[in-house]
Amino acid sequence: MKNKPFLMLGALALMLSALGLSGCGKAGADQSVSQDVSAASSVEVTPAKLMSIRDMISMPGSFVAAQGASANLTAPTTGRISKVLVTEGQKVVKGQLLATLDTGVQVAQAQSANAAAQAASAEARQAQIRAMATRQSQDAALLSAKAALKAAEAQSAADITTAEINLTSAQADNAKIQAGARPQELAQAHEAVLAALAAEVKSQKDLARVEELSKVGYASHQQLDDAKAAEQSAKANYNSAVAQESLVKAGARSVDRAAAEAKVVGAQKELAATKQMARERILQAQAVLSQAEAGELTVKQEATAAAAAQSFLKQKQAEAGAAIAAADLNQIRAPFSGVIVRRMLNSGDLADPSTTVLQLVSSSKTDFVGTLTASQAREVKAGMKAVVSPDGGTASDGQVLSISTADPMTGVCRIRIACSADAVVGATGNAKVILKVDSGVVAVPNSCIIQRDGKYIVFADASNVAKQIVVDLGPVDGEYTEIKGGVQAGELMIELGQFELDDGTKIKVISSGSDGSLSANTQAGAN
Repeated sequence: MKNKPFLMLGALALMLSALGLSGCGKAGADQSVSQDVSAASSVEVTPAKLMSIRDMISMPGSFVAAQGASANLTAPTTGRISKVLVTEGQKVVKGQLLATLDTGVQVAQAQSANAAAQAASAEARQAQIRAMATRQSQDAALLSAKAALKAAEAQSAADITTAEINLTSAQADNAKIQAGARPQELAQAHEAVLAALAAEVKSQKDLARVEELSKVGYASHQQLDDAKAAEQSAKANYNSAVAQESLVKAGARSVDRAAAEAKVVGAQKELAATKQMARERILQAQAVLSQAEAGELTVKQEATAAAAAQSFLKQKQAEAGAAIAAADLNQIRAPFSGVIVRRMLNSGDLADPSTTVLQLVSSSKTDFVGTLTASQAREVKAGMKAVVSPDGGTASDGQVLSISTADPMTGVCRIRIACSADAVVGATGNAKVILKVDSGVVAVPNSCIIQRDGKYIVFADASNVAKQIVVDLGPVDGEYTEIKGGVQAGELMIELGQFELDDGTKIKVISSGSDGSLSANTQAGAN
């Protein structure tokens, strides 16, 4: 099929010749074109690329259980096997009970210790509740006592202040009474007497004048009566002013003085009684506060009891844990999920810590182990990336875990690679370790490279002429190989039809590997 265009053109030329359609000049030209077309070799080309190429080393190998994913399970202690609960090939999960030894005594001890621990736990809870309740009650009592003391102090201060004010008032009143009238009061009383006297003298003169006028008929009886009344009123006012002046001069009566003095004594007694009552009230509040503070000792005792109960609980829990651990020593459990691959002992057999009872392999984790010669292994380092491919499976990423020393008998090294390949233990496959990555190098498809006379060569499209280039090859990465010199990125390389070519052979490009379309040369030839 690769040479189908070439064969069709040849057949067309033969048909034209057989039909005698070739003329003098025209026939010669068509024959020349036919010969040129027949001489060109049909090829397909693709451009060389600038890309990153991984330098990898390949190795065969097989899949094994990942490190830490296989275990030889033994009995934790010496004893006779009571039950083996699994069979070979059975899948198990992490923590699953696989086998038991005779555990009658240990189980009974564990149950007894667990019951004691539960009882201690209940007592510890009750002690903690009592301690918390005592603490809350004590806090409330202290708060109440302190508030009562403050209230007693405030009330006492208020009562004493009131009593002191009453005493001061009584003393002021008594001093006023005992001191008698002041000079200003005496002067005021005397002035009142003089004013009353002047009013009386005036009223007497007015009365005398009215009486004279009445005798000669110039004043009425009513005027005479009014004058007499005014004279009598003025006399009464004068007598009252004189009496008042006398009282002012005489001062307070003895009974008023005694009453004022008694009031002072009463206020003093009231103040003393108030102070005494205030002291008693404060002392009582202080006593209540002291009693509340003394309750702190009870709180501490309850807290100590709760701490002791907690300590006792921890002791019982430790004893229960030890008893359970002793019982667990007679159990074999799966340390991880996987598959039982071998069952070495059965019920009734005697087991000890040095004898394997069951062999367990993880069902989800596998490593790849390949082999390399000692010289190849020197290029590989732990931590390098790798591509792991199970036979017939899908490739996955991996990482080199370790490189062993060379086996003295075979001279090869074992390379362990961690991977996520979907492969079971024992499956075979291949791994490629990435030694380095070369960026920005020229690479061509592997199909472009051929070997002649011990050399690697490629052909380039040089204006419809095959150009042979001897090349040095770099690493192969998948479908591409690095070319070290002689080829430029973007240069068209022949990838189909190059085995029949020599340097300088005329070529006809029928398609390009980059997009699969016919080239311009092919279209011109078809026309």
